[in-house]
Amino acid sequence: MTIAAGAPAGSAGYLSLRDVAKSYESSPVVDIAALDIGEGELFALLGPSGCGKSTTLRLIAGFESHDRGGFWLAGQALANRPIHKRDVAMVFQDYALFPHMSVFDNVAFGLRMRRVPAAAVAERVSAALGTVRLQGFDHRLPRELSGGQQQRVAIARALVVMPKLLLLDEPLSNLDAKLREEMREELKDIQKSTNITTIFVTHDIQEAFALADRVGVMNHGRIVQIGSSTDIYCRPENEFVATFVGQSNIVAGALTDGPGAEGRFRSNSGLEMSVTVPRPARSGAPGKVFVRPEHVRLSDSPPAHCNAFEARVLRRTFLGESKRYVLQVGNESLVATTTEELPENGRVKVYWREEHAVFIAAESN
Repeated sequence: MTIAAGAPAGSAGYLSLRDVAKSYESSPVVDIAALDIGEGELFALLGPSGCGKSTTLRLIAGFESHDRGGFWLAGQALANRPIHKRDVAMVFQDYALFPHMSVFDNVAFGLRMRRVPAAAVAERVSAALGTVRLQGFDHRLPRELSGGQQQRVAIARALVVMPKLLLLDEPLSNLDAKLREEMREELKDIQKSTNITTIFVTHDIQEAFALADRVGVMNHGRIVQIGSSTDIYCRPENEFVATFVGQSNIVAGALTDGPGAEGRFRSNSGLEMSVTVPRPARSGAPGKVFVRPEHVRLSDSPPAHCNAFEARVLRRTFLGESKRYVLQVGNESLVATTTEELPENGRVKVYWREEHAVFIAAESN
C-alpha cells in the first residue's frame, strides 16, 4: 500500500481525498482522483448499488485498507492512523446496536472505550439523546424500539464522541416510506444543529436531493459529477448522470453551432433547437439532448426565445398528481408530465426553454 504524506496541494476541503483507489482481486471498486468536502457540509454520495459508495466510507473510516492515495481531515493525514484515532464516527445501514445493551449503554459505549469519567459520560449521553429526541428511553433495549428510534440511537452513539466527521451508510434504507420522509427532516435538523461535517451514502435520488448541500454522483467507483441538487438534475455533464437522476427525453443528433455555453442542435430526424452546453463541445460534435418531461410545457402562445413545436398527443397515463403524455414532435416521440387535460390524438403546441435542453457530446461519455 502506498501512503501519501503531507496536506494535498490546492485543497480547500476540511476532508480531502486524493488519488484514492481500492480493488478486490484486481477488480477496481473505488478510483477517486480528488474530492474536497467543506467543514460543516452535508455531502451525499449517490449512485447505484455496487458503484463503490459504501466502500469509500469504509476506506475513510479505516475499516478497509486502500491500495493507494491519501485522506486528510482538518489538515491531518488519516492513512496511517488506527480507526479509533481518526476522529471519525460511522452509522451502519443495519445500525449495529448491541441487542443486550440498553439505549444508554449503547450510546455510552464509545465514551467508555475512551475512558471518559462516569459523570461526563452521563452528561454527554443525556445531551446526545436530547439531540435525537429520545429523552426517557435510556433503559429500553433495541428490540423495544421502532426502526426510526433505533436509527436515532445509532446516530446518538456516533454524535456523543464528538467526531470531526460523521459517515452515514444508507441511513434511511430500512425504514418504510412515510417514516423515511419524516427522518429525512430530522436527520437534516440534527446535522445542522451539530454542524458536524457529514457524508451519507444513498441510492435514493430524492433522499440525496432533499438532504445534501452538495451531491457527488458515483459510477463504477468514480465520482462523475459533483454539484448542488439543481446542478446535478438540470445540468448533467454526462449521459449516466442525466439518465440516473431522473427521466429524460433523449434526442440524438449533432451540435450545429458552438462551442460555448449556448448552441444550436439538429436531431437526426431534422428537429432543430437551441440548447445549453454544460461542457465545451466543438461545432458539429455528435451527441444527445436531454429534456426532462416536466420541462416540456404546453401553450397556445409559447414565450419568445423558446424551442416551440407543434405536437400530436399519442397516449395519456394518469399518475395521480399529474398526467403523463406521449407526444409526437416532428419524427421524435417525447414525454411531457403536466396537470393539464389533453385529448388523445389531439394537436397541441409545446415548448421548452433553452436552459432545459442540455446537450452532451458523445465524447463526454
